[in-house]
Amino acid sequence: MVRTRTADRSSLSTSIWLTLLVAVGLACYVWVWPEAPIVDGDSPQYMEVARDLTDFRLDELHDRSPGYPLLVMLTGASTTPARPLFYASLLLHGLSIWLLARLLSAAGVPTGWQIAFAFVALLPPFVEPTGYLMTENLAQTTLVVGLAAIASWWSSRRSIWLGVSALALGYSAITRPAYQGLGFVVAIVLFLLARSRAEKSISRRAATVAAGAVALGPLLMAGGLSVFNQRHFGYFGVVPTLGFHLTTKTILFIEQAPDEFADVRDVLVRERAAELVKPGGLHDGSQTVWNARAELIRTTGLTTLQLSSRLLRMNLALVRHAPVPFLRDLVQSLARYWLPAAGALADFSRTALRALWLLLHVLVVGAFFLQLIGAFGLALARVTPKGATTDTRAPLVPSAAIARASYVLAGTIVLYTMAITCLLDIGEPRQRRATDLLILFMVVLGAHIWRQLASSHPATSRAA
Repeated sequence: MVRTRTADRSSLSTSIWLTLLVAVGLACYVWVWPEAPIVDGDSPQYMEVARDLTDFRLDELHDRSPGYPLLVMLTGASTTPARPLFYASLLLHGLSIWLLARLLSAAGVPTGWQIAFAFVALLPPFVEPTGYLMTENLAQTTLVVGLAAIASWWSSRRSIWLGVSALALGYSAITRPAYQGLGFVVAIVLFLLARSRAEKSISRRAATVAAGAVALGPLLMAGGLSVFNQRHFGYFGVVPTLGFHLTTKTILFIEQAPDEFADVRDVLVRERAAELVKPGGLHDGSQTVWNARAELIRTTGLTTLQLSSRLLRMNLALVRHAPVPFLRDLVQSLARYWLPAAGALADFSRTALRALWLLLHVLVVGAFFLQLIGAFGLALARVTPKGATTDTRAPLVPSAAIARASYVLAGTIVLYTMAITCLLDIGEPRQRRATDLLILFMVVLGAHIWRQLASSHPATSRAA
């Protein structure tokens, strides 16, 4: 009993210190970023949807889904970037840090490592998304809440946590349409984890119910929004821009599109040439389809819905005709996706800070991939005949089941985001930022797991 009370006091003390650290750290940004939230990139489109939502109803079909604009509207930032939106974003980031730190605690990670995780997560490169009127911050919170709720169910078996996870992952689907399929992928991985030989306490029925509940959230939210759009605007889907997004993957070889799409193809070729030489921009043609949108509508006489559908058909035909250029662009997207994303807010226009954040990014991403390679090798060894001669019933890692499940599920979210973003869109670093905190979480948890592995290895034990 004394041991239990001591552990409880230690956990409470850690929670208090974490809360104070997060609160003080985030409060500093209220002072150092007086200009936040900043309008950038797609911000005007989110504000437009927010204005449409003032009566809590969509009156027209927009390019952007309503998940984030609802927060923009509720914080009074639909017409001008208001500070309450920034404060809300800071709170969401703080919630994400606190939940992941407590998840590290549940996984047996030492207190010092939890504090270190929170400290790094409070550095400008990780906090910067709160300073922009963009979706990354809210998407991050929905993903973290979804993961933390599944972990809570894993340890307590209380069904309410499945409901929380379903709601969080469902909301991620209407915050970023790329996450429409995430619930199903997480559900499959959750079922496989629960039914693995390393997990003995979860029955097939419980695993099936858990997986079904997690998958249900995105199905209901994204599906419900799709039905609403179908009934009111004649389009079944969350946003009507898939054809536009896929064009960002094919724009560099768009001239190979079949002649039946010549009207669209020729406009895109001309606009791409103009974009490559005009001052400013990325000079890679990636924004061609968005810049050419008005001309495409004028040339074809199609509505946005019809044009998106036509672009989708053209791109599918183009990929079938020219798969190698598509694969080349995909590989380039995968490389570009992992570049640093920190901007002017994070580095305060100082070269030294820019270099420091670059070094931090390289260390975190490098450790992430090294751990993934090691985890994959360990998993592969356990399913080969040679590996099977050992105790195959042992868990993948000799630590708490919660650590194993959290690491695998967090990795699922990170890799899903990368795959969908690079397969269907430009794959720029900004699109990764919703998972940057999860990547840092995996690095800390992975280091703990590998430390446990090293301490339990027979050779290490004999040396000791």
